[in-house]
Amino acid sequence: MEVGSLPPSLECLCIDMGPELSTVWDLKLQELEQGSNQVPPPPPSLDTFLITNLTDKVQSRLLSFLPTITNLVISESPELTSLQLGYSKALKELEIVDCKSLASVEGFGSLTNLRFLTVYESPSMPQCFEILSQQHGASEILSRLENLQISDGFILTVSLCKQLTSLRDLFFWPERSKRDATMMGLTEEQERALQLLTSLERLNFWGLPNLLSLPANLASLTSLEWLDISDCPRIARLPEMGLPPSLRRLSLCRCSDDLSMQCRMVATEKLQVEIDDETID
Repeated sequence: MEVGSLPPSLECLCIDMGPELSTVWDLKLQELEQGSNQVPPPPPSLDTFLITNLTDKVQSRLLSFLPTITNLVISESPELTSLQLGYSKALKELEIVDCKSLASVEGFGSLTNLRFLTVYESPSMPQCFEILSQQHGASEILSRLENLQISDGFILTVSLCKQLTSLRDLFFWPERSKRDATMMGLTEEQERALQLLTSLERLNFWGLPNLLSLPANLASLTSLEWLDISDCPRIARLPEMGLPPSLRRLSLCRCSDDLSMQCRMVATEKLQVEIDDETID
């Protein structure tokens, strides 16, 4: 990749930073630095950057080249252990997928525009967020997040959810990851953490064939307006404690007959129920 040859109208850049490209990139940057030249800035139209096989050696130099991007997707990077986001202050959306060794995120407190966060297949991220929340400014950034997409409940901890005070949308959606949808339900701690999301307006369970039940204390989510359940065939009933009184829309698609029957029975003038794209009167 020639750093000075990007098309001026480029909006999205996808890179597989394999060993060969990593070596070429590193050598090119060294040449520029030794010649007292600066890396040419990216075109101002560039707002989305998707990268695979990112490594610790390359990541800081590479991300410093793209300070204006608003959407960053890092995926399939098993060797990446630390991520430096201090260069990416314009980010609005961050997606981390299949980064099994990632244990440290630096500069998170500088992401004042971040509103959307997606984390899949990155098992060290719960511990990472515990450490991250202690960084200067990080708590304020977490408090501004509006949308969180995860493959299961592994990232939901009490300490994290206490800080997600503006979260409106929560998606459990393993279809977009490589996970074999093994989630069967939330643990007690994850249930307690979920109850702390008092600003939550939309909750989605999509593509979870082994999910046996919905959260028991769903009724405690007093701001929830929309519950969306798709491709969860093993859920047989709604929670015994009922649904939140704030709920205005209940969507069901490709789920069990028992759950469909229960959802039909809760339809009212205030609660719109949709089953397989059909609105229940």
